[in-house]
Amino acid sequence: MAGTPPPPVTRRQVHLRRIHCEGFERDDGLFDIVGTLIDTKPFPIELEEKSVGENQPIHHMSLCLTIDRDRLIHGVEAHTVEGPHAVCGAITESYRRLIGQRIQPGFILVPSACSGPSWAAPT
Repeated sequence: MAGTPPPPVTRRQVHLRRIHCEGFERDDGLFDIVGTLIDTKPFPIELEEKSVGENQPIHHMSLCLTIDRDRLIHGVEAHTVEGPHAVCGAITESYRRLIGQRIQPGFILVPSACSGPSWAAPT
């Protein structure tokens, strides 16, 4: 019959990525933008360096950018609670390179859990 949608296809969830962002106005006039990323799988998995249980974090990271009203970054705090590799937490200090950057059109921040942040800003 024309116009009839196809029957539903059975599917199962294999990955869940939750990203939660909050903004706070500080008493000193600056703003904290806090983001948290958590990746889980609904089944246990074996990674190269560790085992991860069902619905337990593979990645659990947070990032706090302190900015002013002109979107200039004054501070950065990054924290890796869980990562798939032991080295993942070692990159958190590299996010401090964002201090002095301005969030504006053309600014892209792509955090990578184990290789450090890369970004591009217009020149």
